[in-house]
Amino acid sequence: MKIEYRTIKDGVLQITTADERWYKVGEQFLPSATFILDSYPKGVGFTQWLKRNGENSDFVSQEAMDRGSRVHRAVEVLVAGGTIKHDDKISGGGDEVELDAQEYGAVLSFQKWWEATKPTLISSEITVMNLSVGYAGTVDLILKIGDNTWLIDLKTSKEVYPSHELQVSAYSHCTDLEGNAIQVDRLAILQVGYTRNKNGYKLTEVKDDFETFVALKKVFDKEHGADKPSQKDFPLEIAL
Repeated sequence: MKIEYRTIKDGVLQITTADERWYKVGEQFLPSATFILDSYPKGVGFTQWLKRNGENSDFVSQEAMDRGSRVHRAVEVLVAGGTIKHDDKISGGGDEVELDAQEYGAVLSFQKWWEATKPTLISSEITVMNLSVGYAGTVDLILKIGDNTWLIDLKTSKEVYPSHELQVSAYSHCTDLEGNAIQVDRLAILQVGYTRNKNGYKLTEVKDDFETFVALKKVFDKEHGADKPSQKDFPLEIAL
């Protein structure tokens, strides 16, 4: 029953459980864009994956999320001007562990993409929100590449899914915590640790589909109803 609390800044808190992620802004609770996107149909591919993994699906899914978190945090260090060593311990899923070979390779592929692209960093890992629709999230990267400003989300998955496209669409219709509108020209998913080409990475530009995300938010509201994280009261000890 892990609950992770992360202070973004004074008055802004990120709350993550195994099933949910919320942002507490002042006294208001906003579901994360990724939590809302759990309501998006998973498709035939997900059904087949579920059949293959069966009772292990929760473990496999959590392991993939932890892996992605560690890669994200290592990349965050790099774009801030830091260095990642092979034996550095990176947090993911609440624990600090050394990057395994696959994770280290994913970080290395990001470095290769950065050197090949030579972008200018505008911001990274910024919390954004849309109070009128009612959601928040964290943008991985906003970069200047050539004459365009790109909003890019990092993924370690083999595929770019429709939910990924909706995620960056949602972010592009937000403000930062100071109320400044997110202004970008293009949206993209950057897959790192990508095994289907020799580069080890793939950048896929996607179209803005905010209208679909807003419709999905209505489905989410109907399904969940609550305007704050669900709370369960458990005793601290159990005995017969």
